[in-house]
Amino acid sequence: MNQRDSLGRQIQYAPKWPKGTKQRLTKQLAKRFFELLSTSEKSLFGLLCDHPELPPHTQLNTWQARFPWFAEGWRKARRDQGEFLAQKCLDFAADTTPENAHAQRLKADIYWKIASKFFPAVYGDKPVHSNTTTVSIGLVVPQERIRELREKLDSTRSHFATNENSKQLQLKEG
Repeated sequence: MNQRDSLGRQIQYAPKWPKGTKQRLTKQLAKRFFELLSTSEKSLFGLLCDHPELPPHTQLNTWQARFPWFAEGWRKARRDQGEFLAQKCLDFAADTTPENAHAQRLKADIYWKIASKFFPAVYGDKPVHSNTTTVSIGLVVPQERIRELREKLDSTRSHFATNENSKQLQLKEG
């Protein structure tokens, strides 16, 4: 598989393993892959081109689908990569001059967008919704206090009823 880099040069993807050869998944290999991925500025393809000792992307995808611990490690590595890329944006800002401001802004925007995809809880445009919990609170009121409140309520109601009746009488007489 061939691809071109940012300068238009052709990149040859030549894994160490012959096509069709299955590589055994080990914790050591997975740890190495996750470490490389979490601190990479490159795409997965670019990372695999730079490290032919890693298995082909098809093998990685198979492991991701077949082994939950590998899929979780990959998710964590991508989240860490998002953090790494966001931190690189700070470096771009520090190294910006009037001559390279546009290019630096473009790189920072791309890195920030990727960081928001890999780590949306921190760098995403919209906050990740957390689970909400409903809490019910009970209030204990003594019976005597309830009786007092009911008496005041009844008194207020009768007062308003009396005032309402007298207003209606005044309207009929007037």
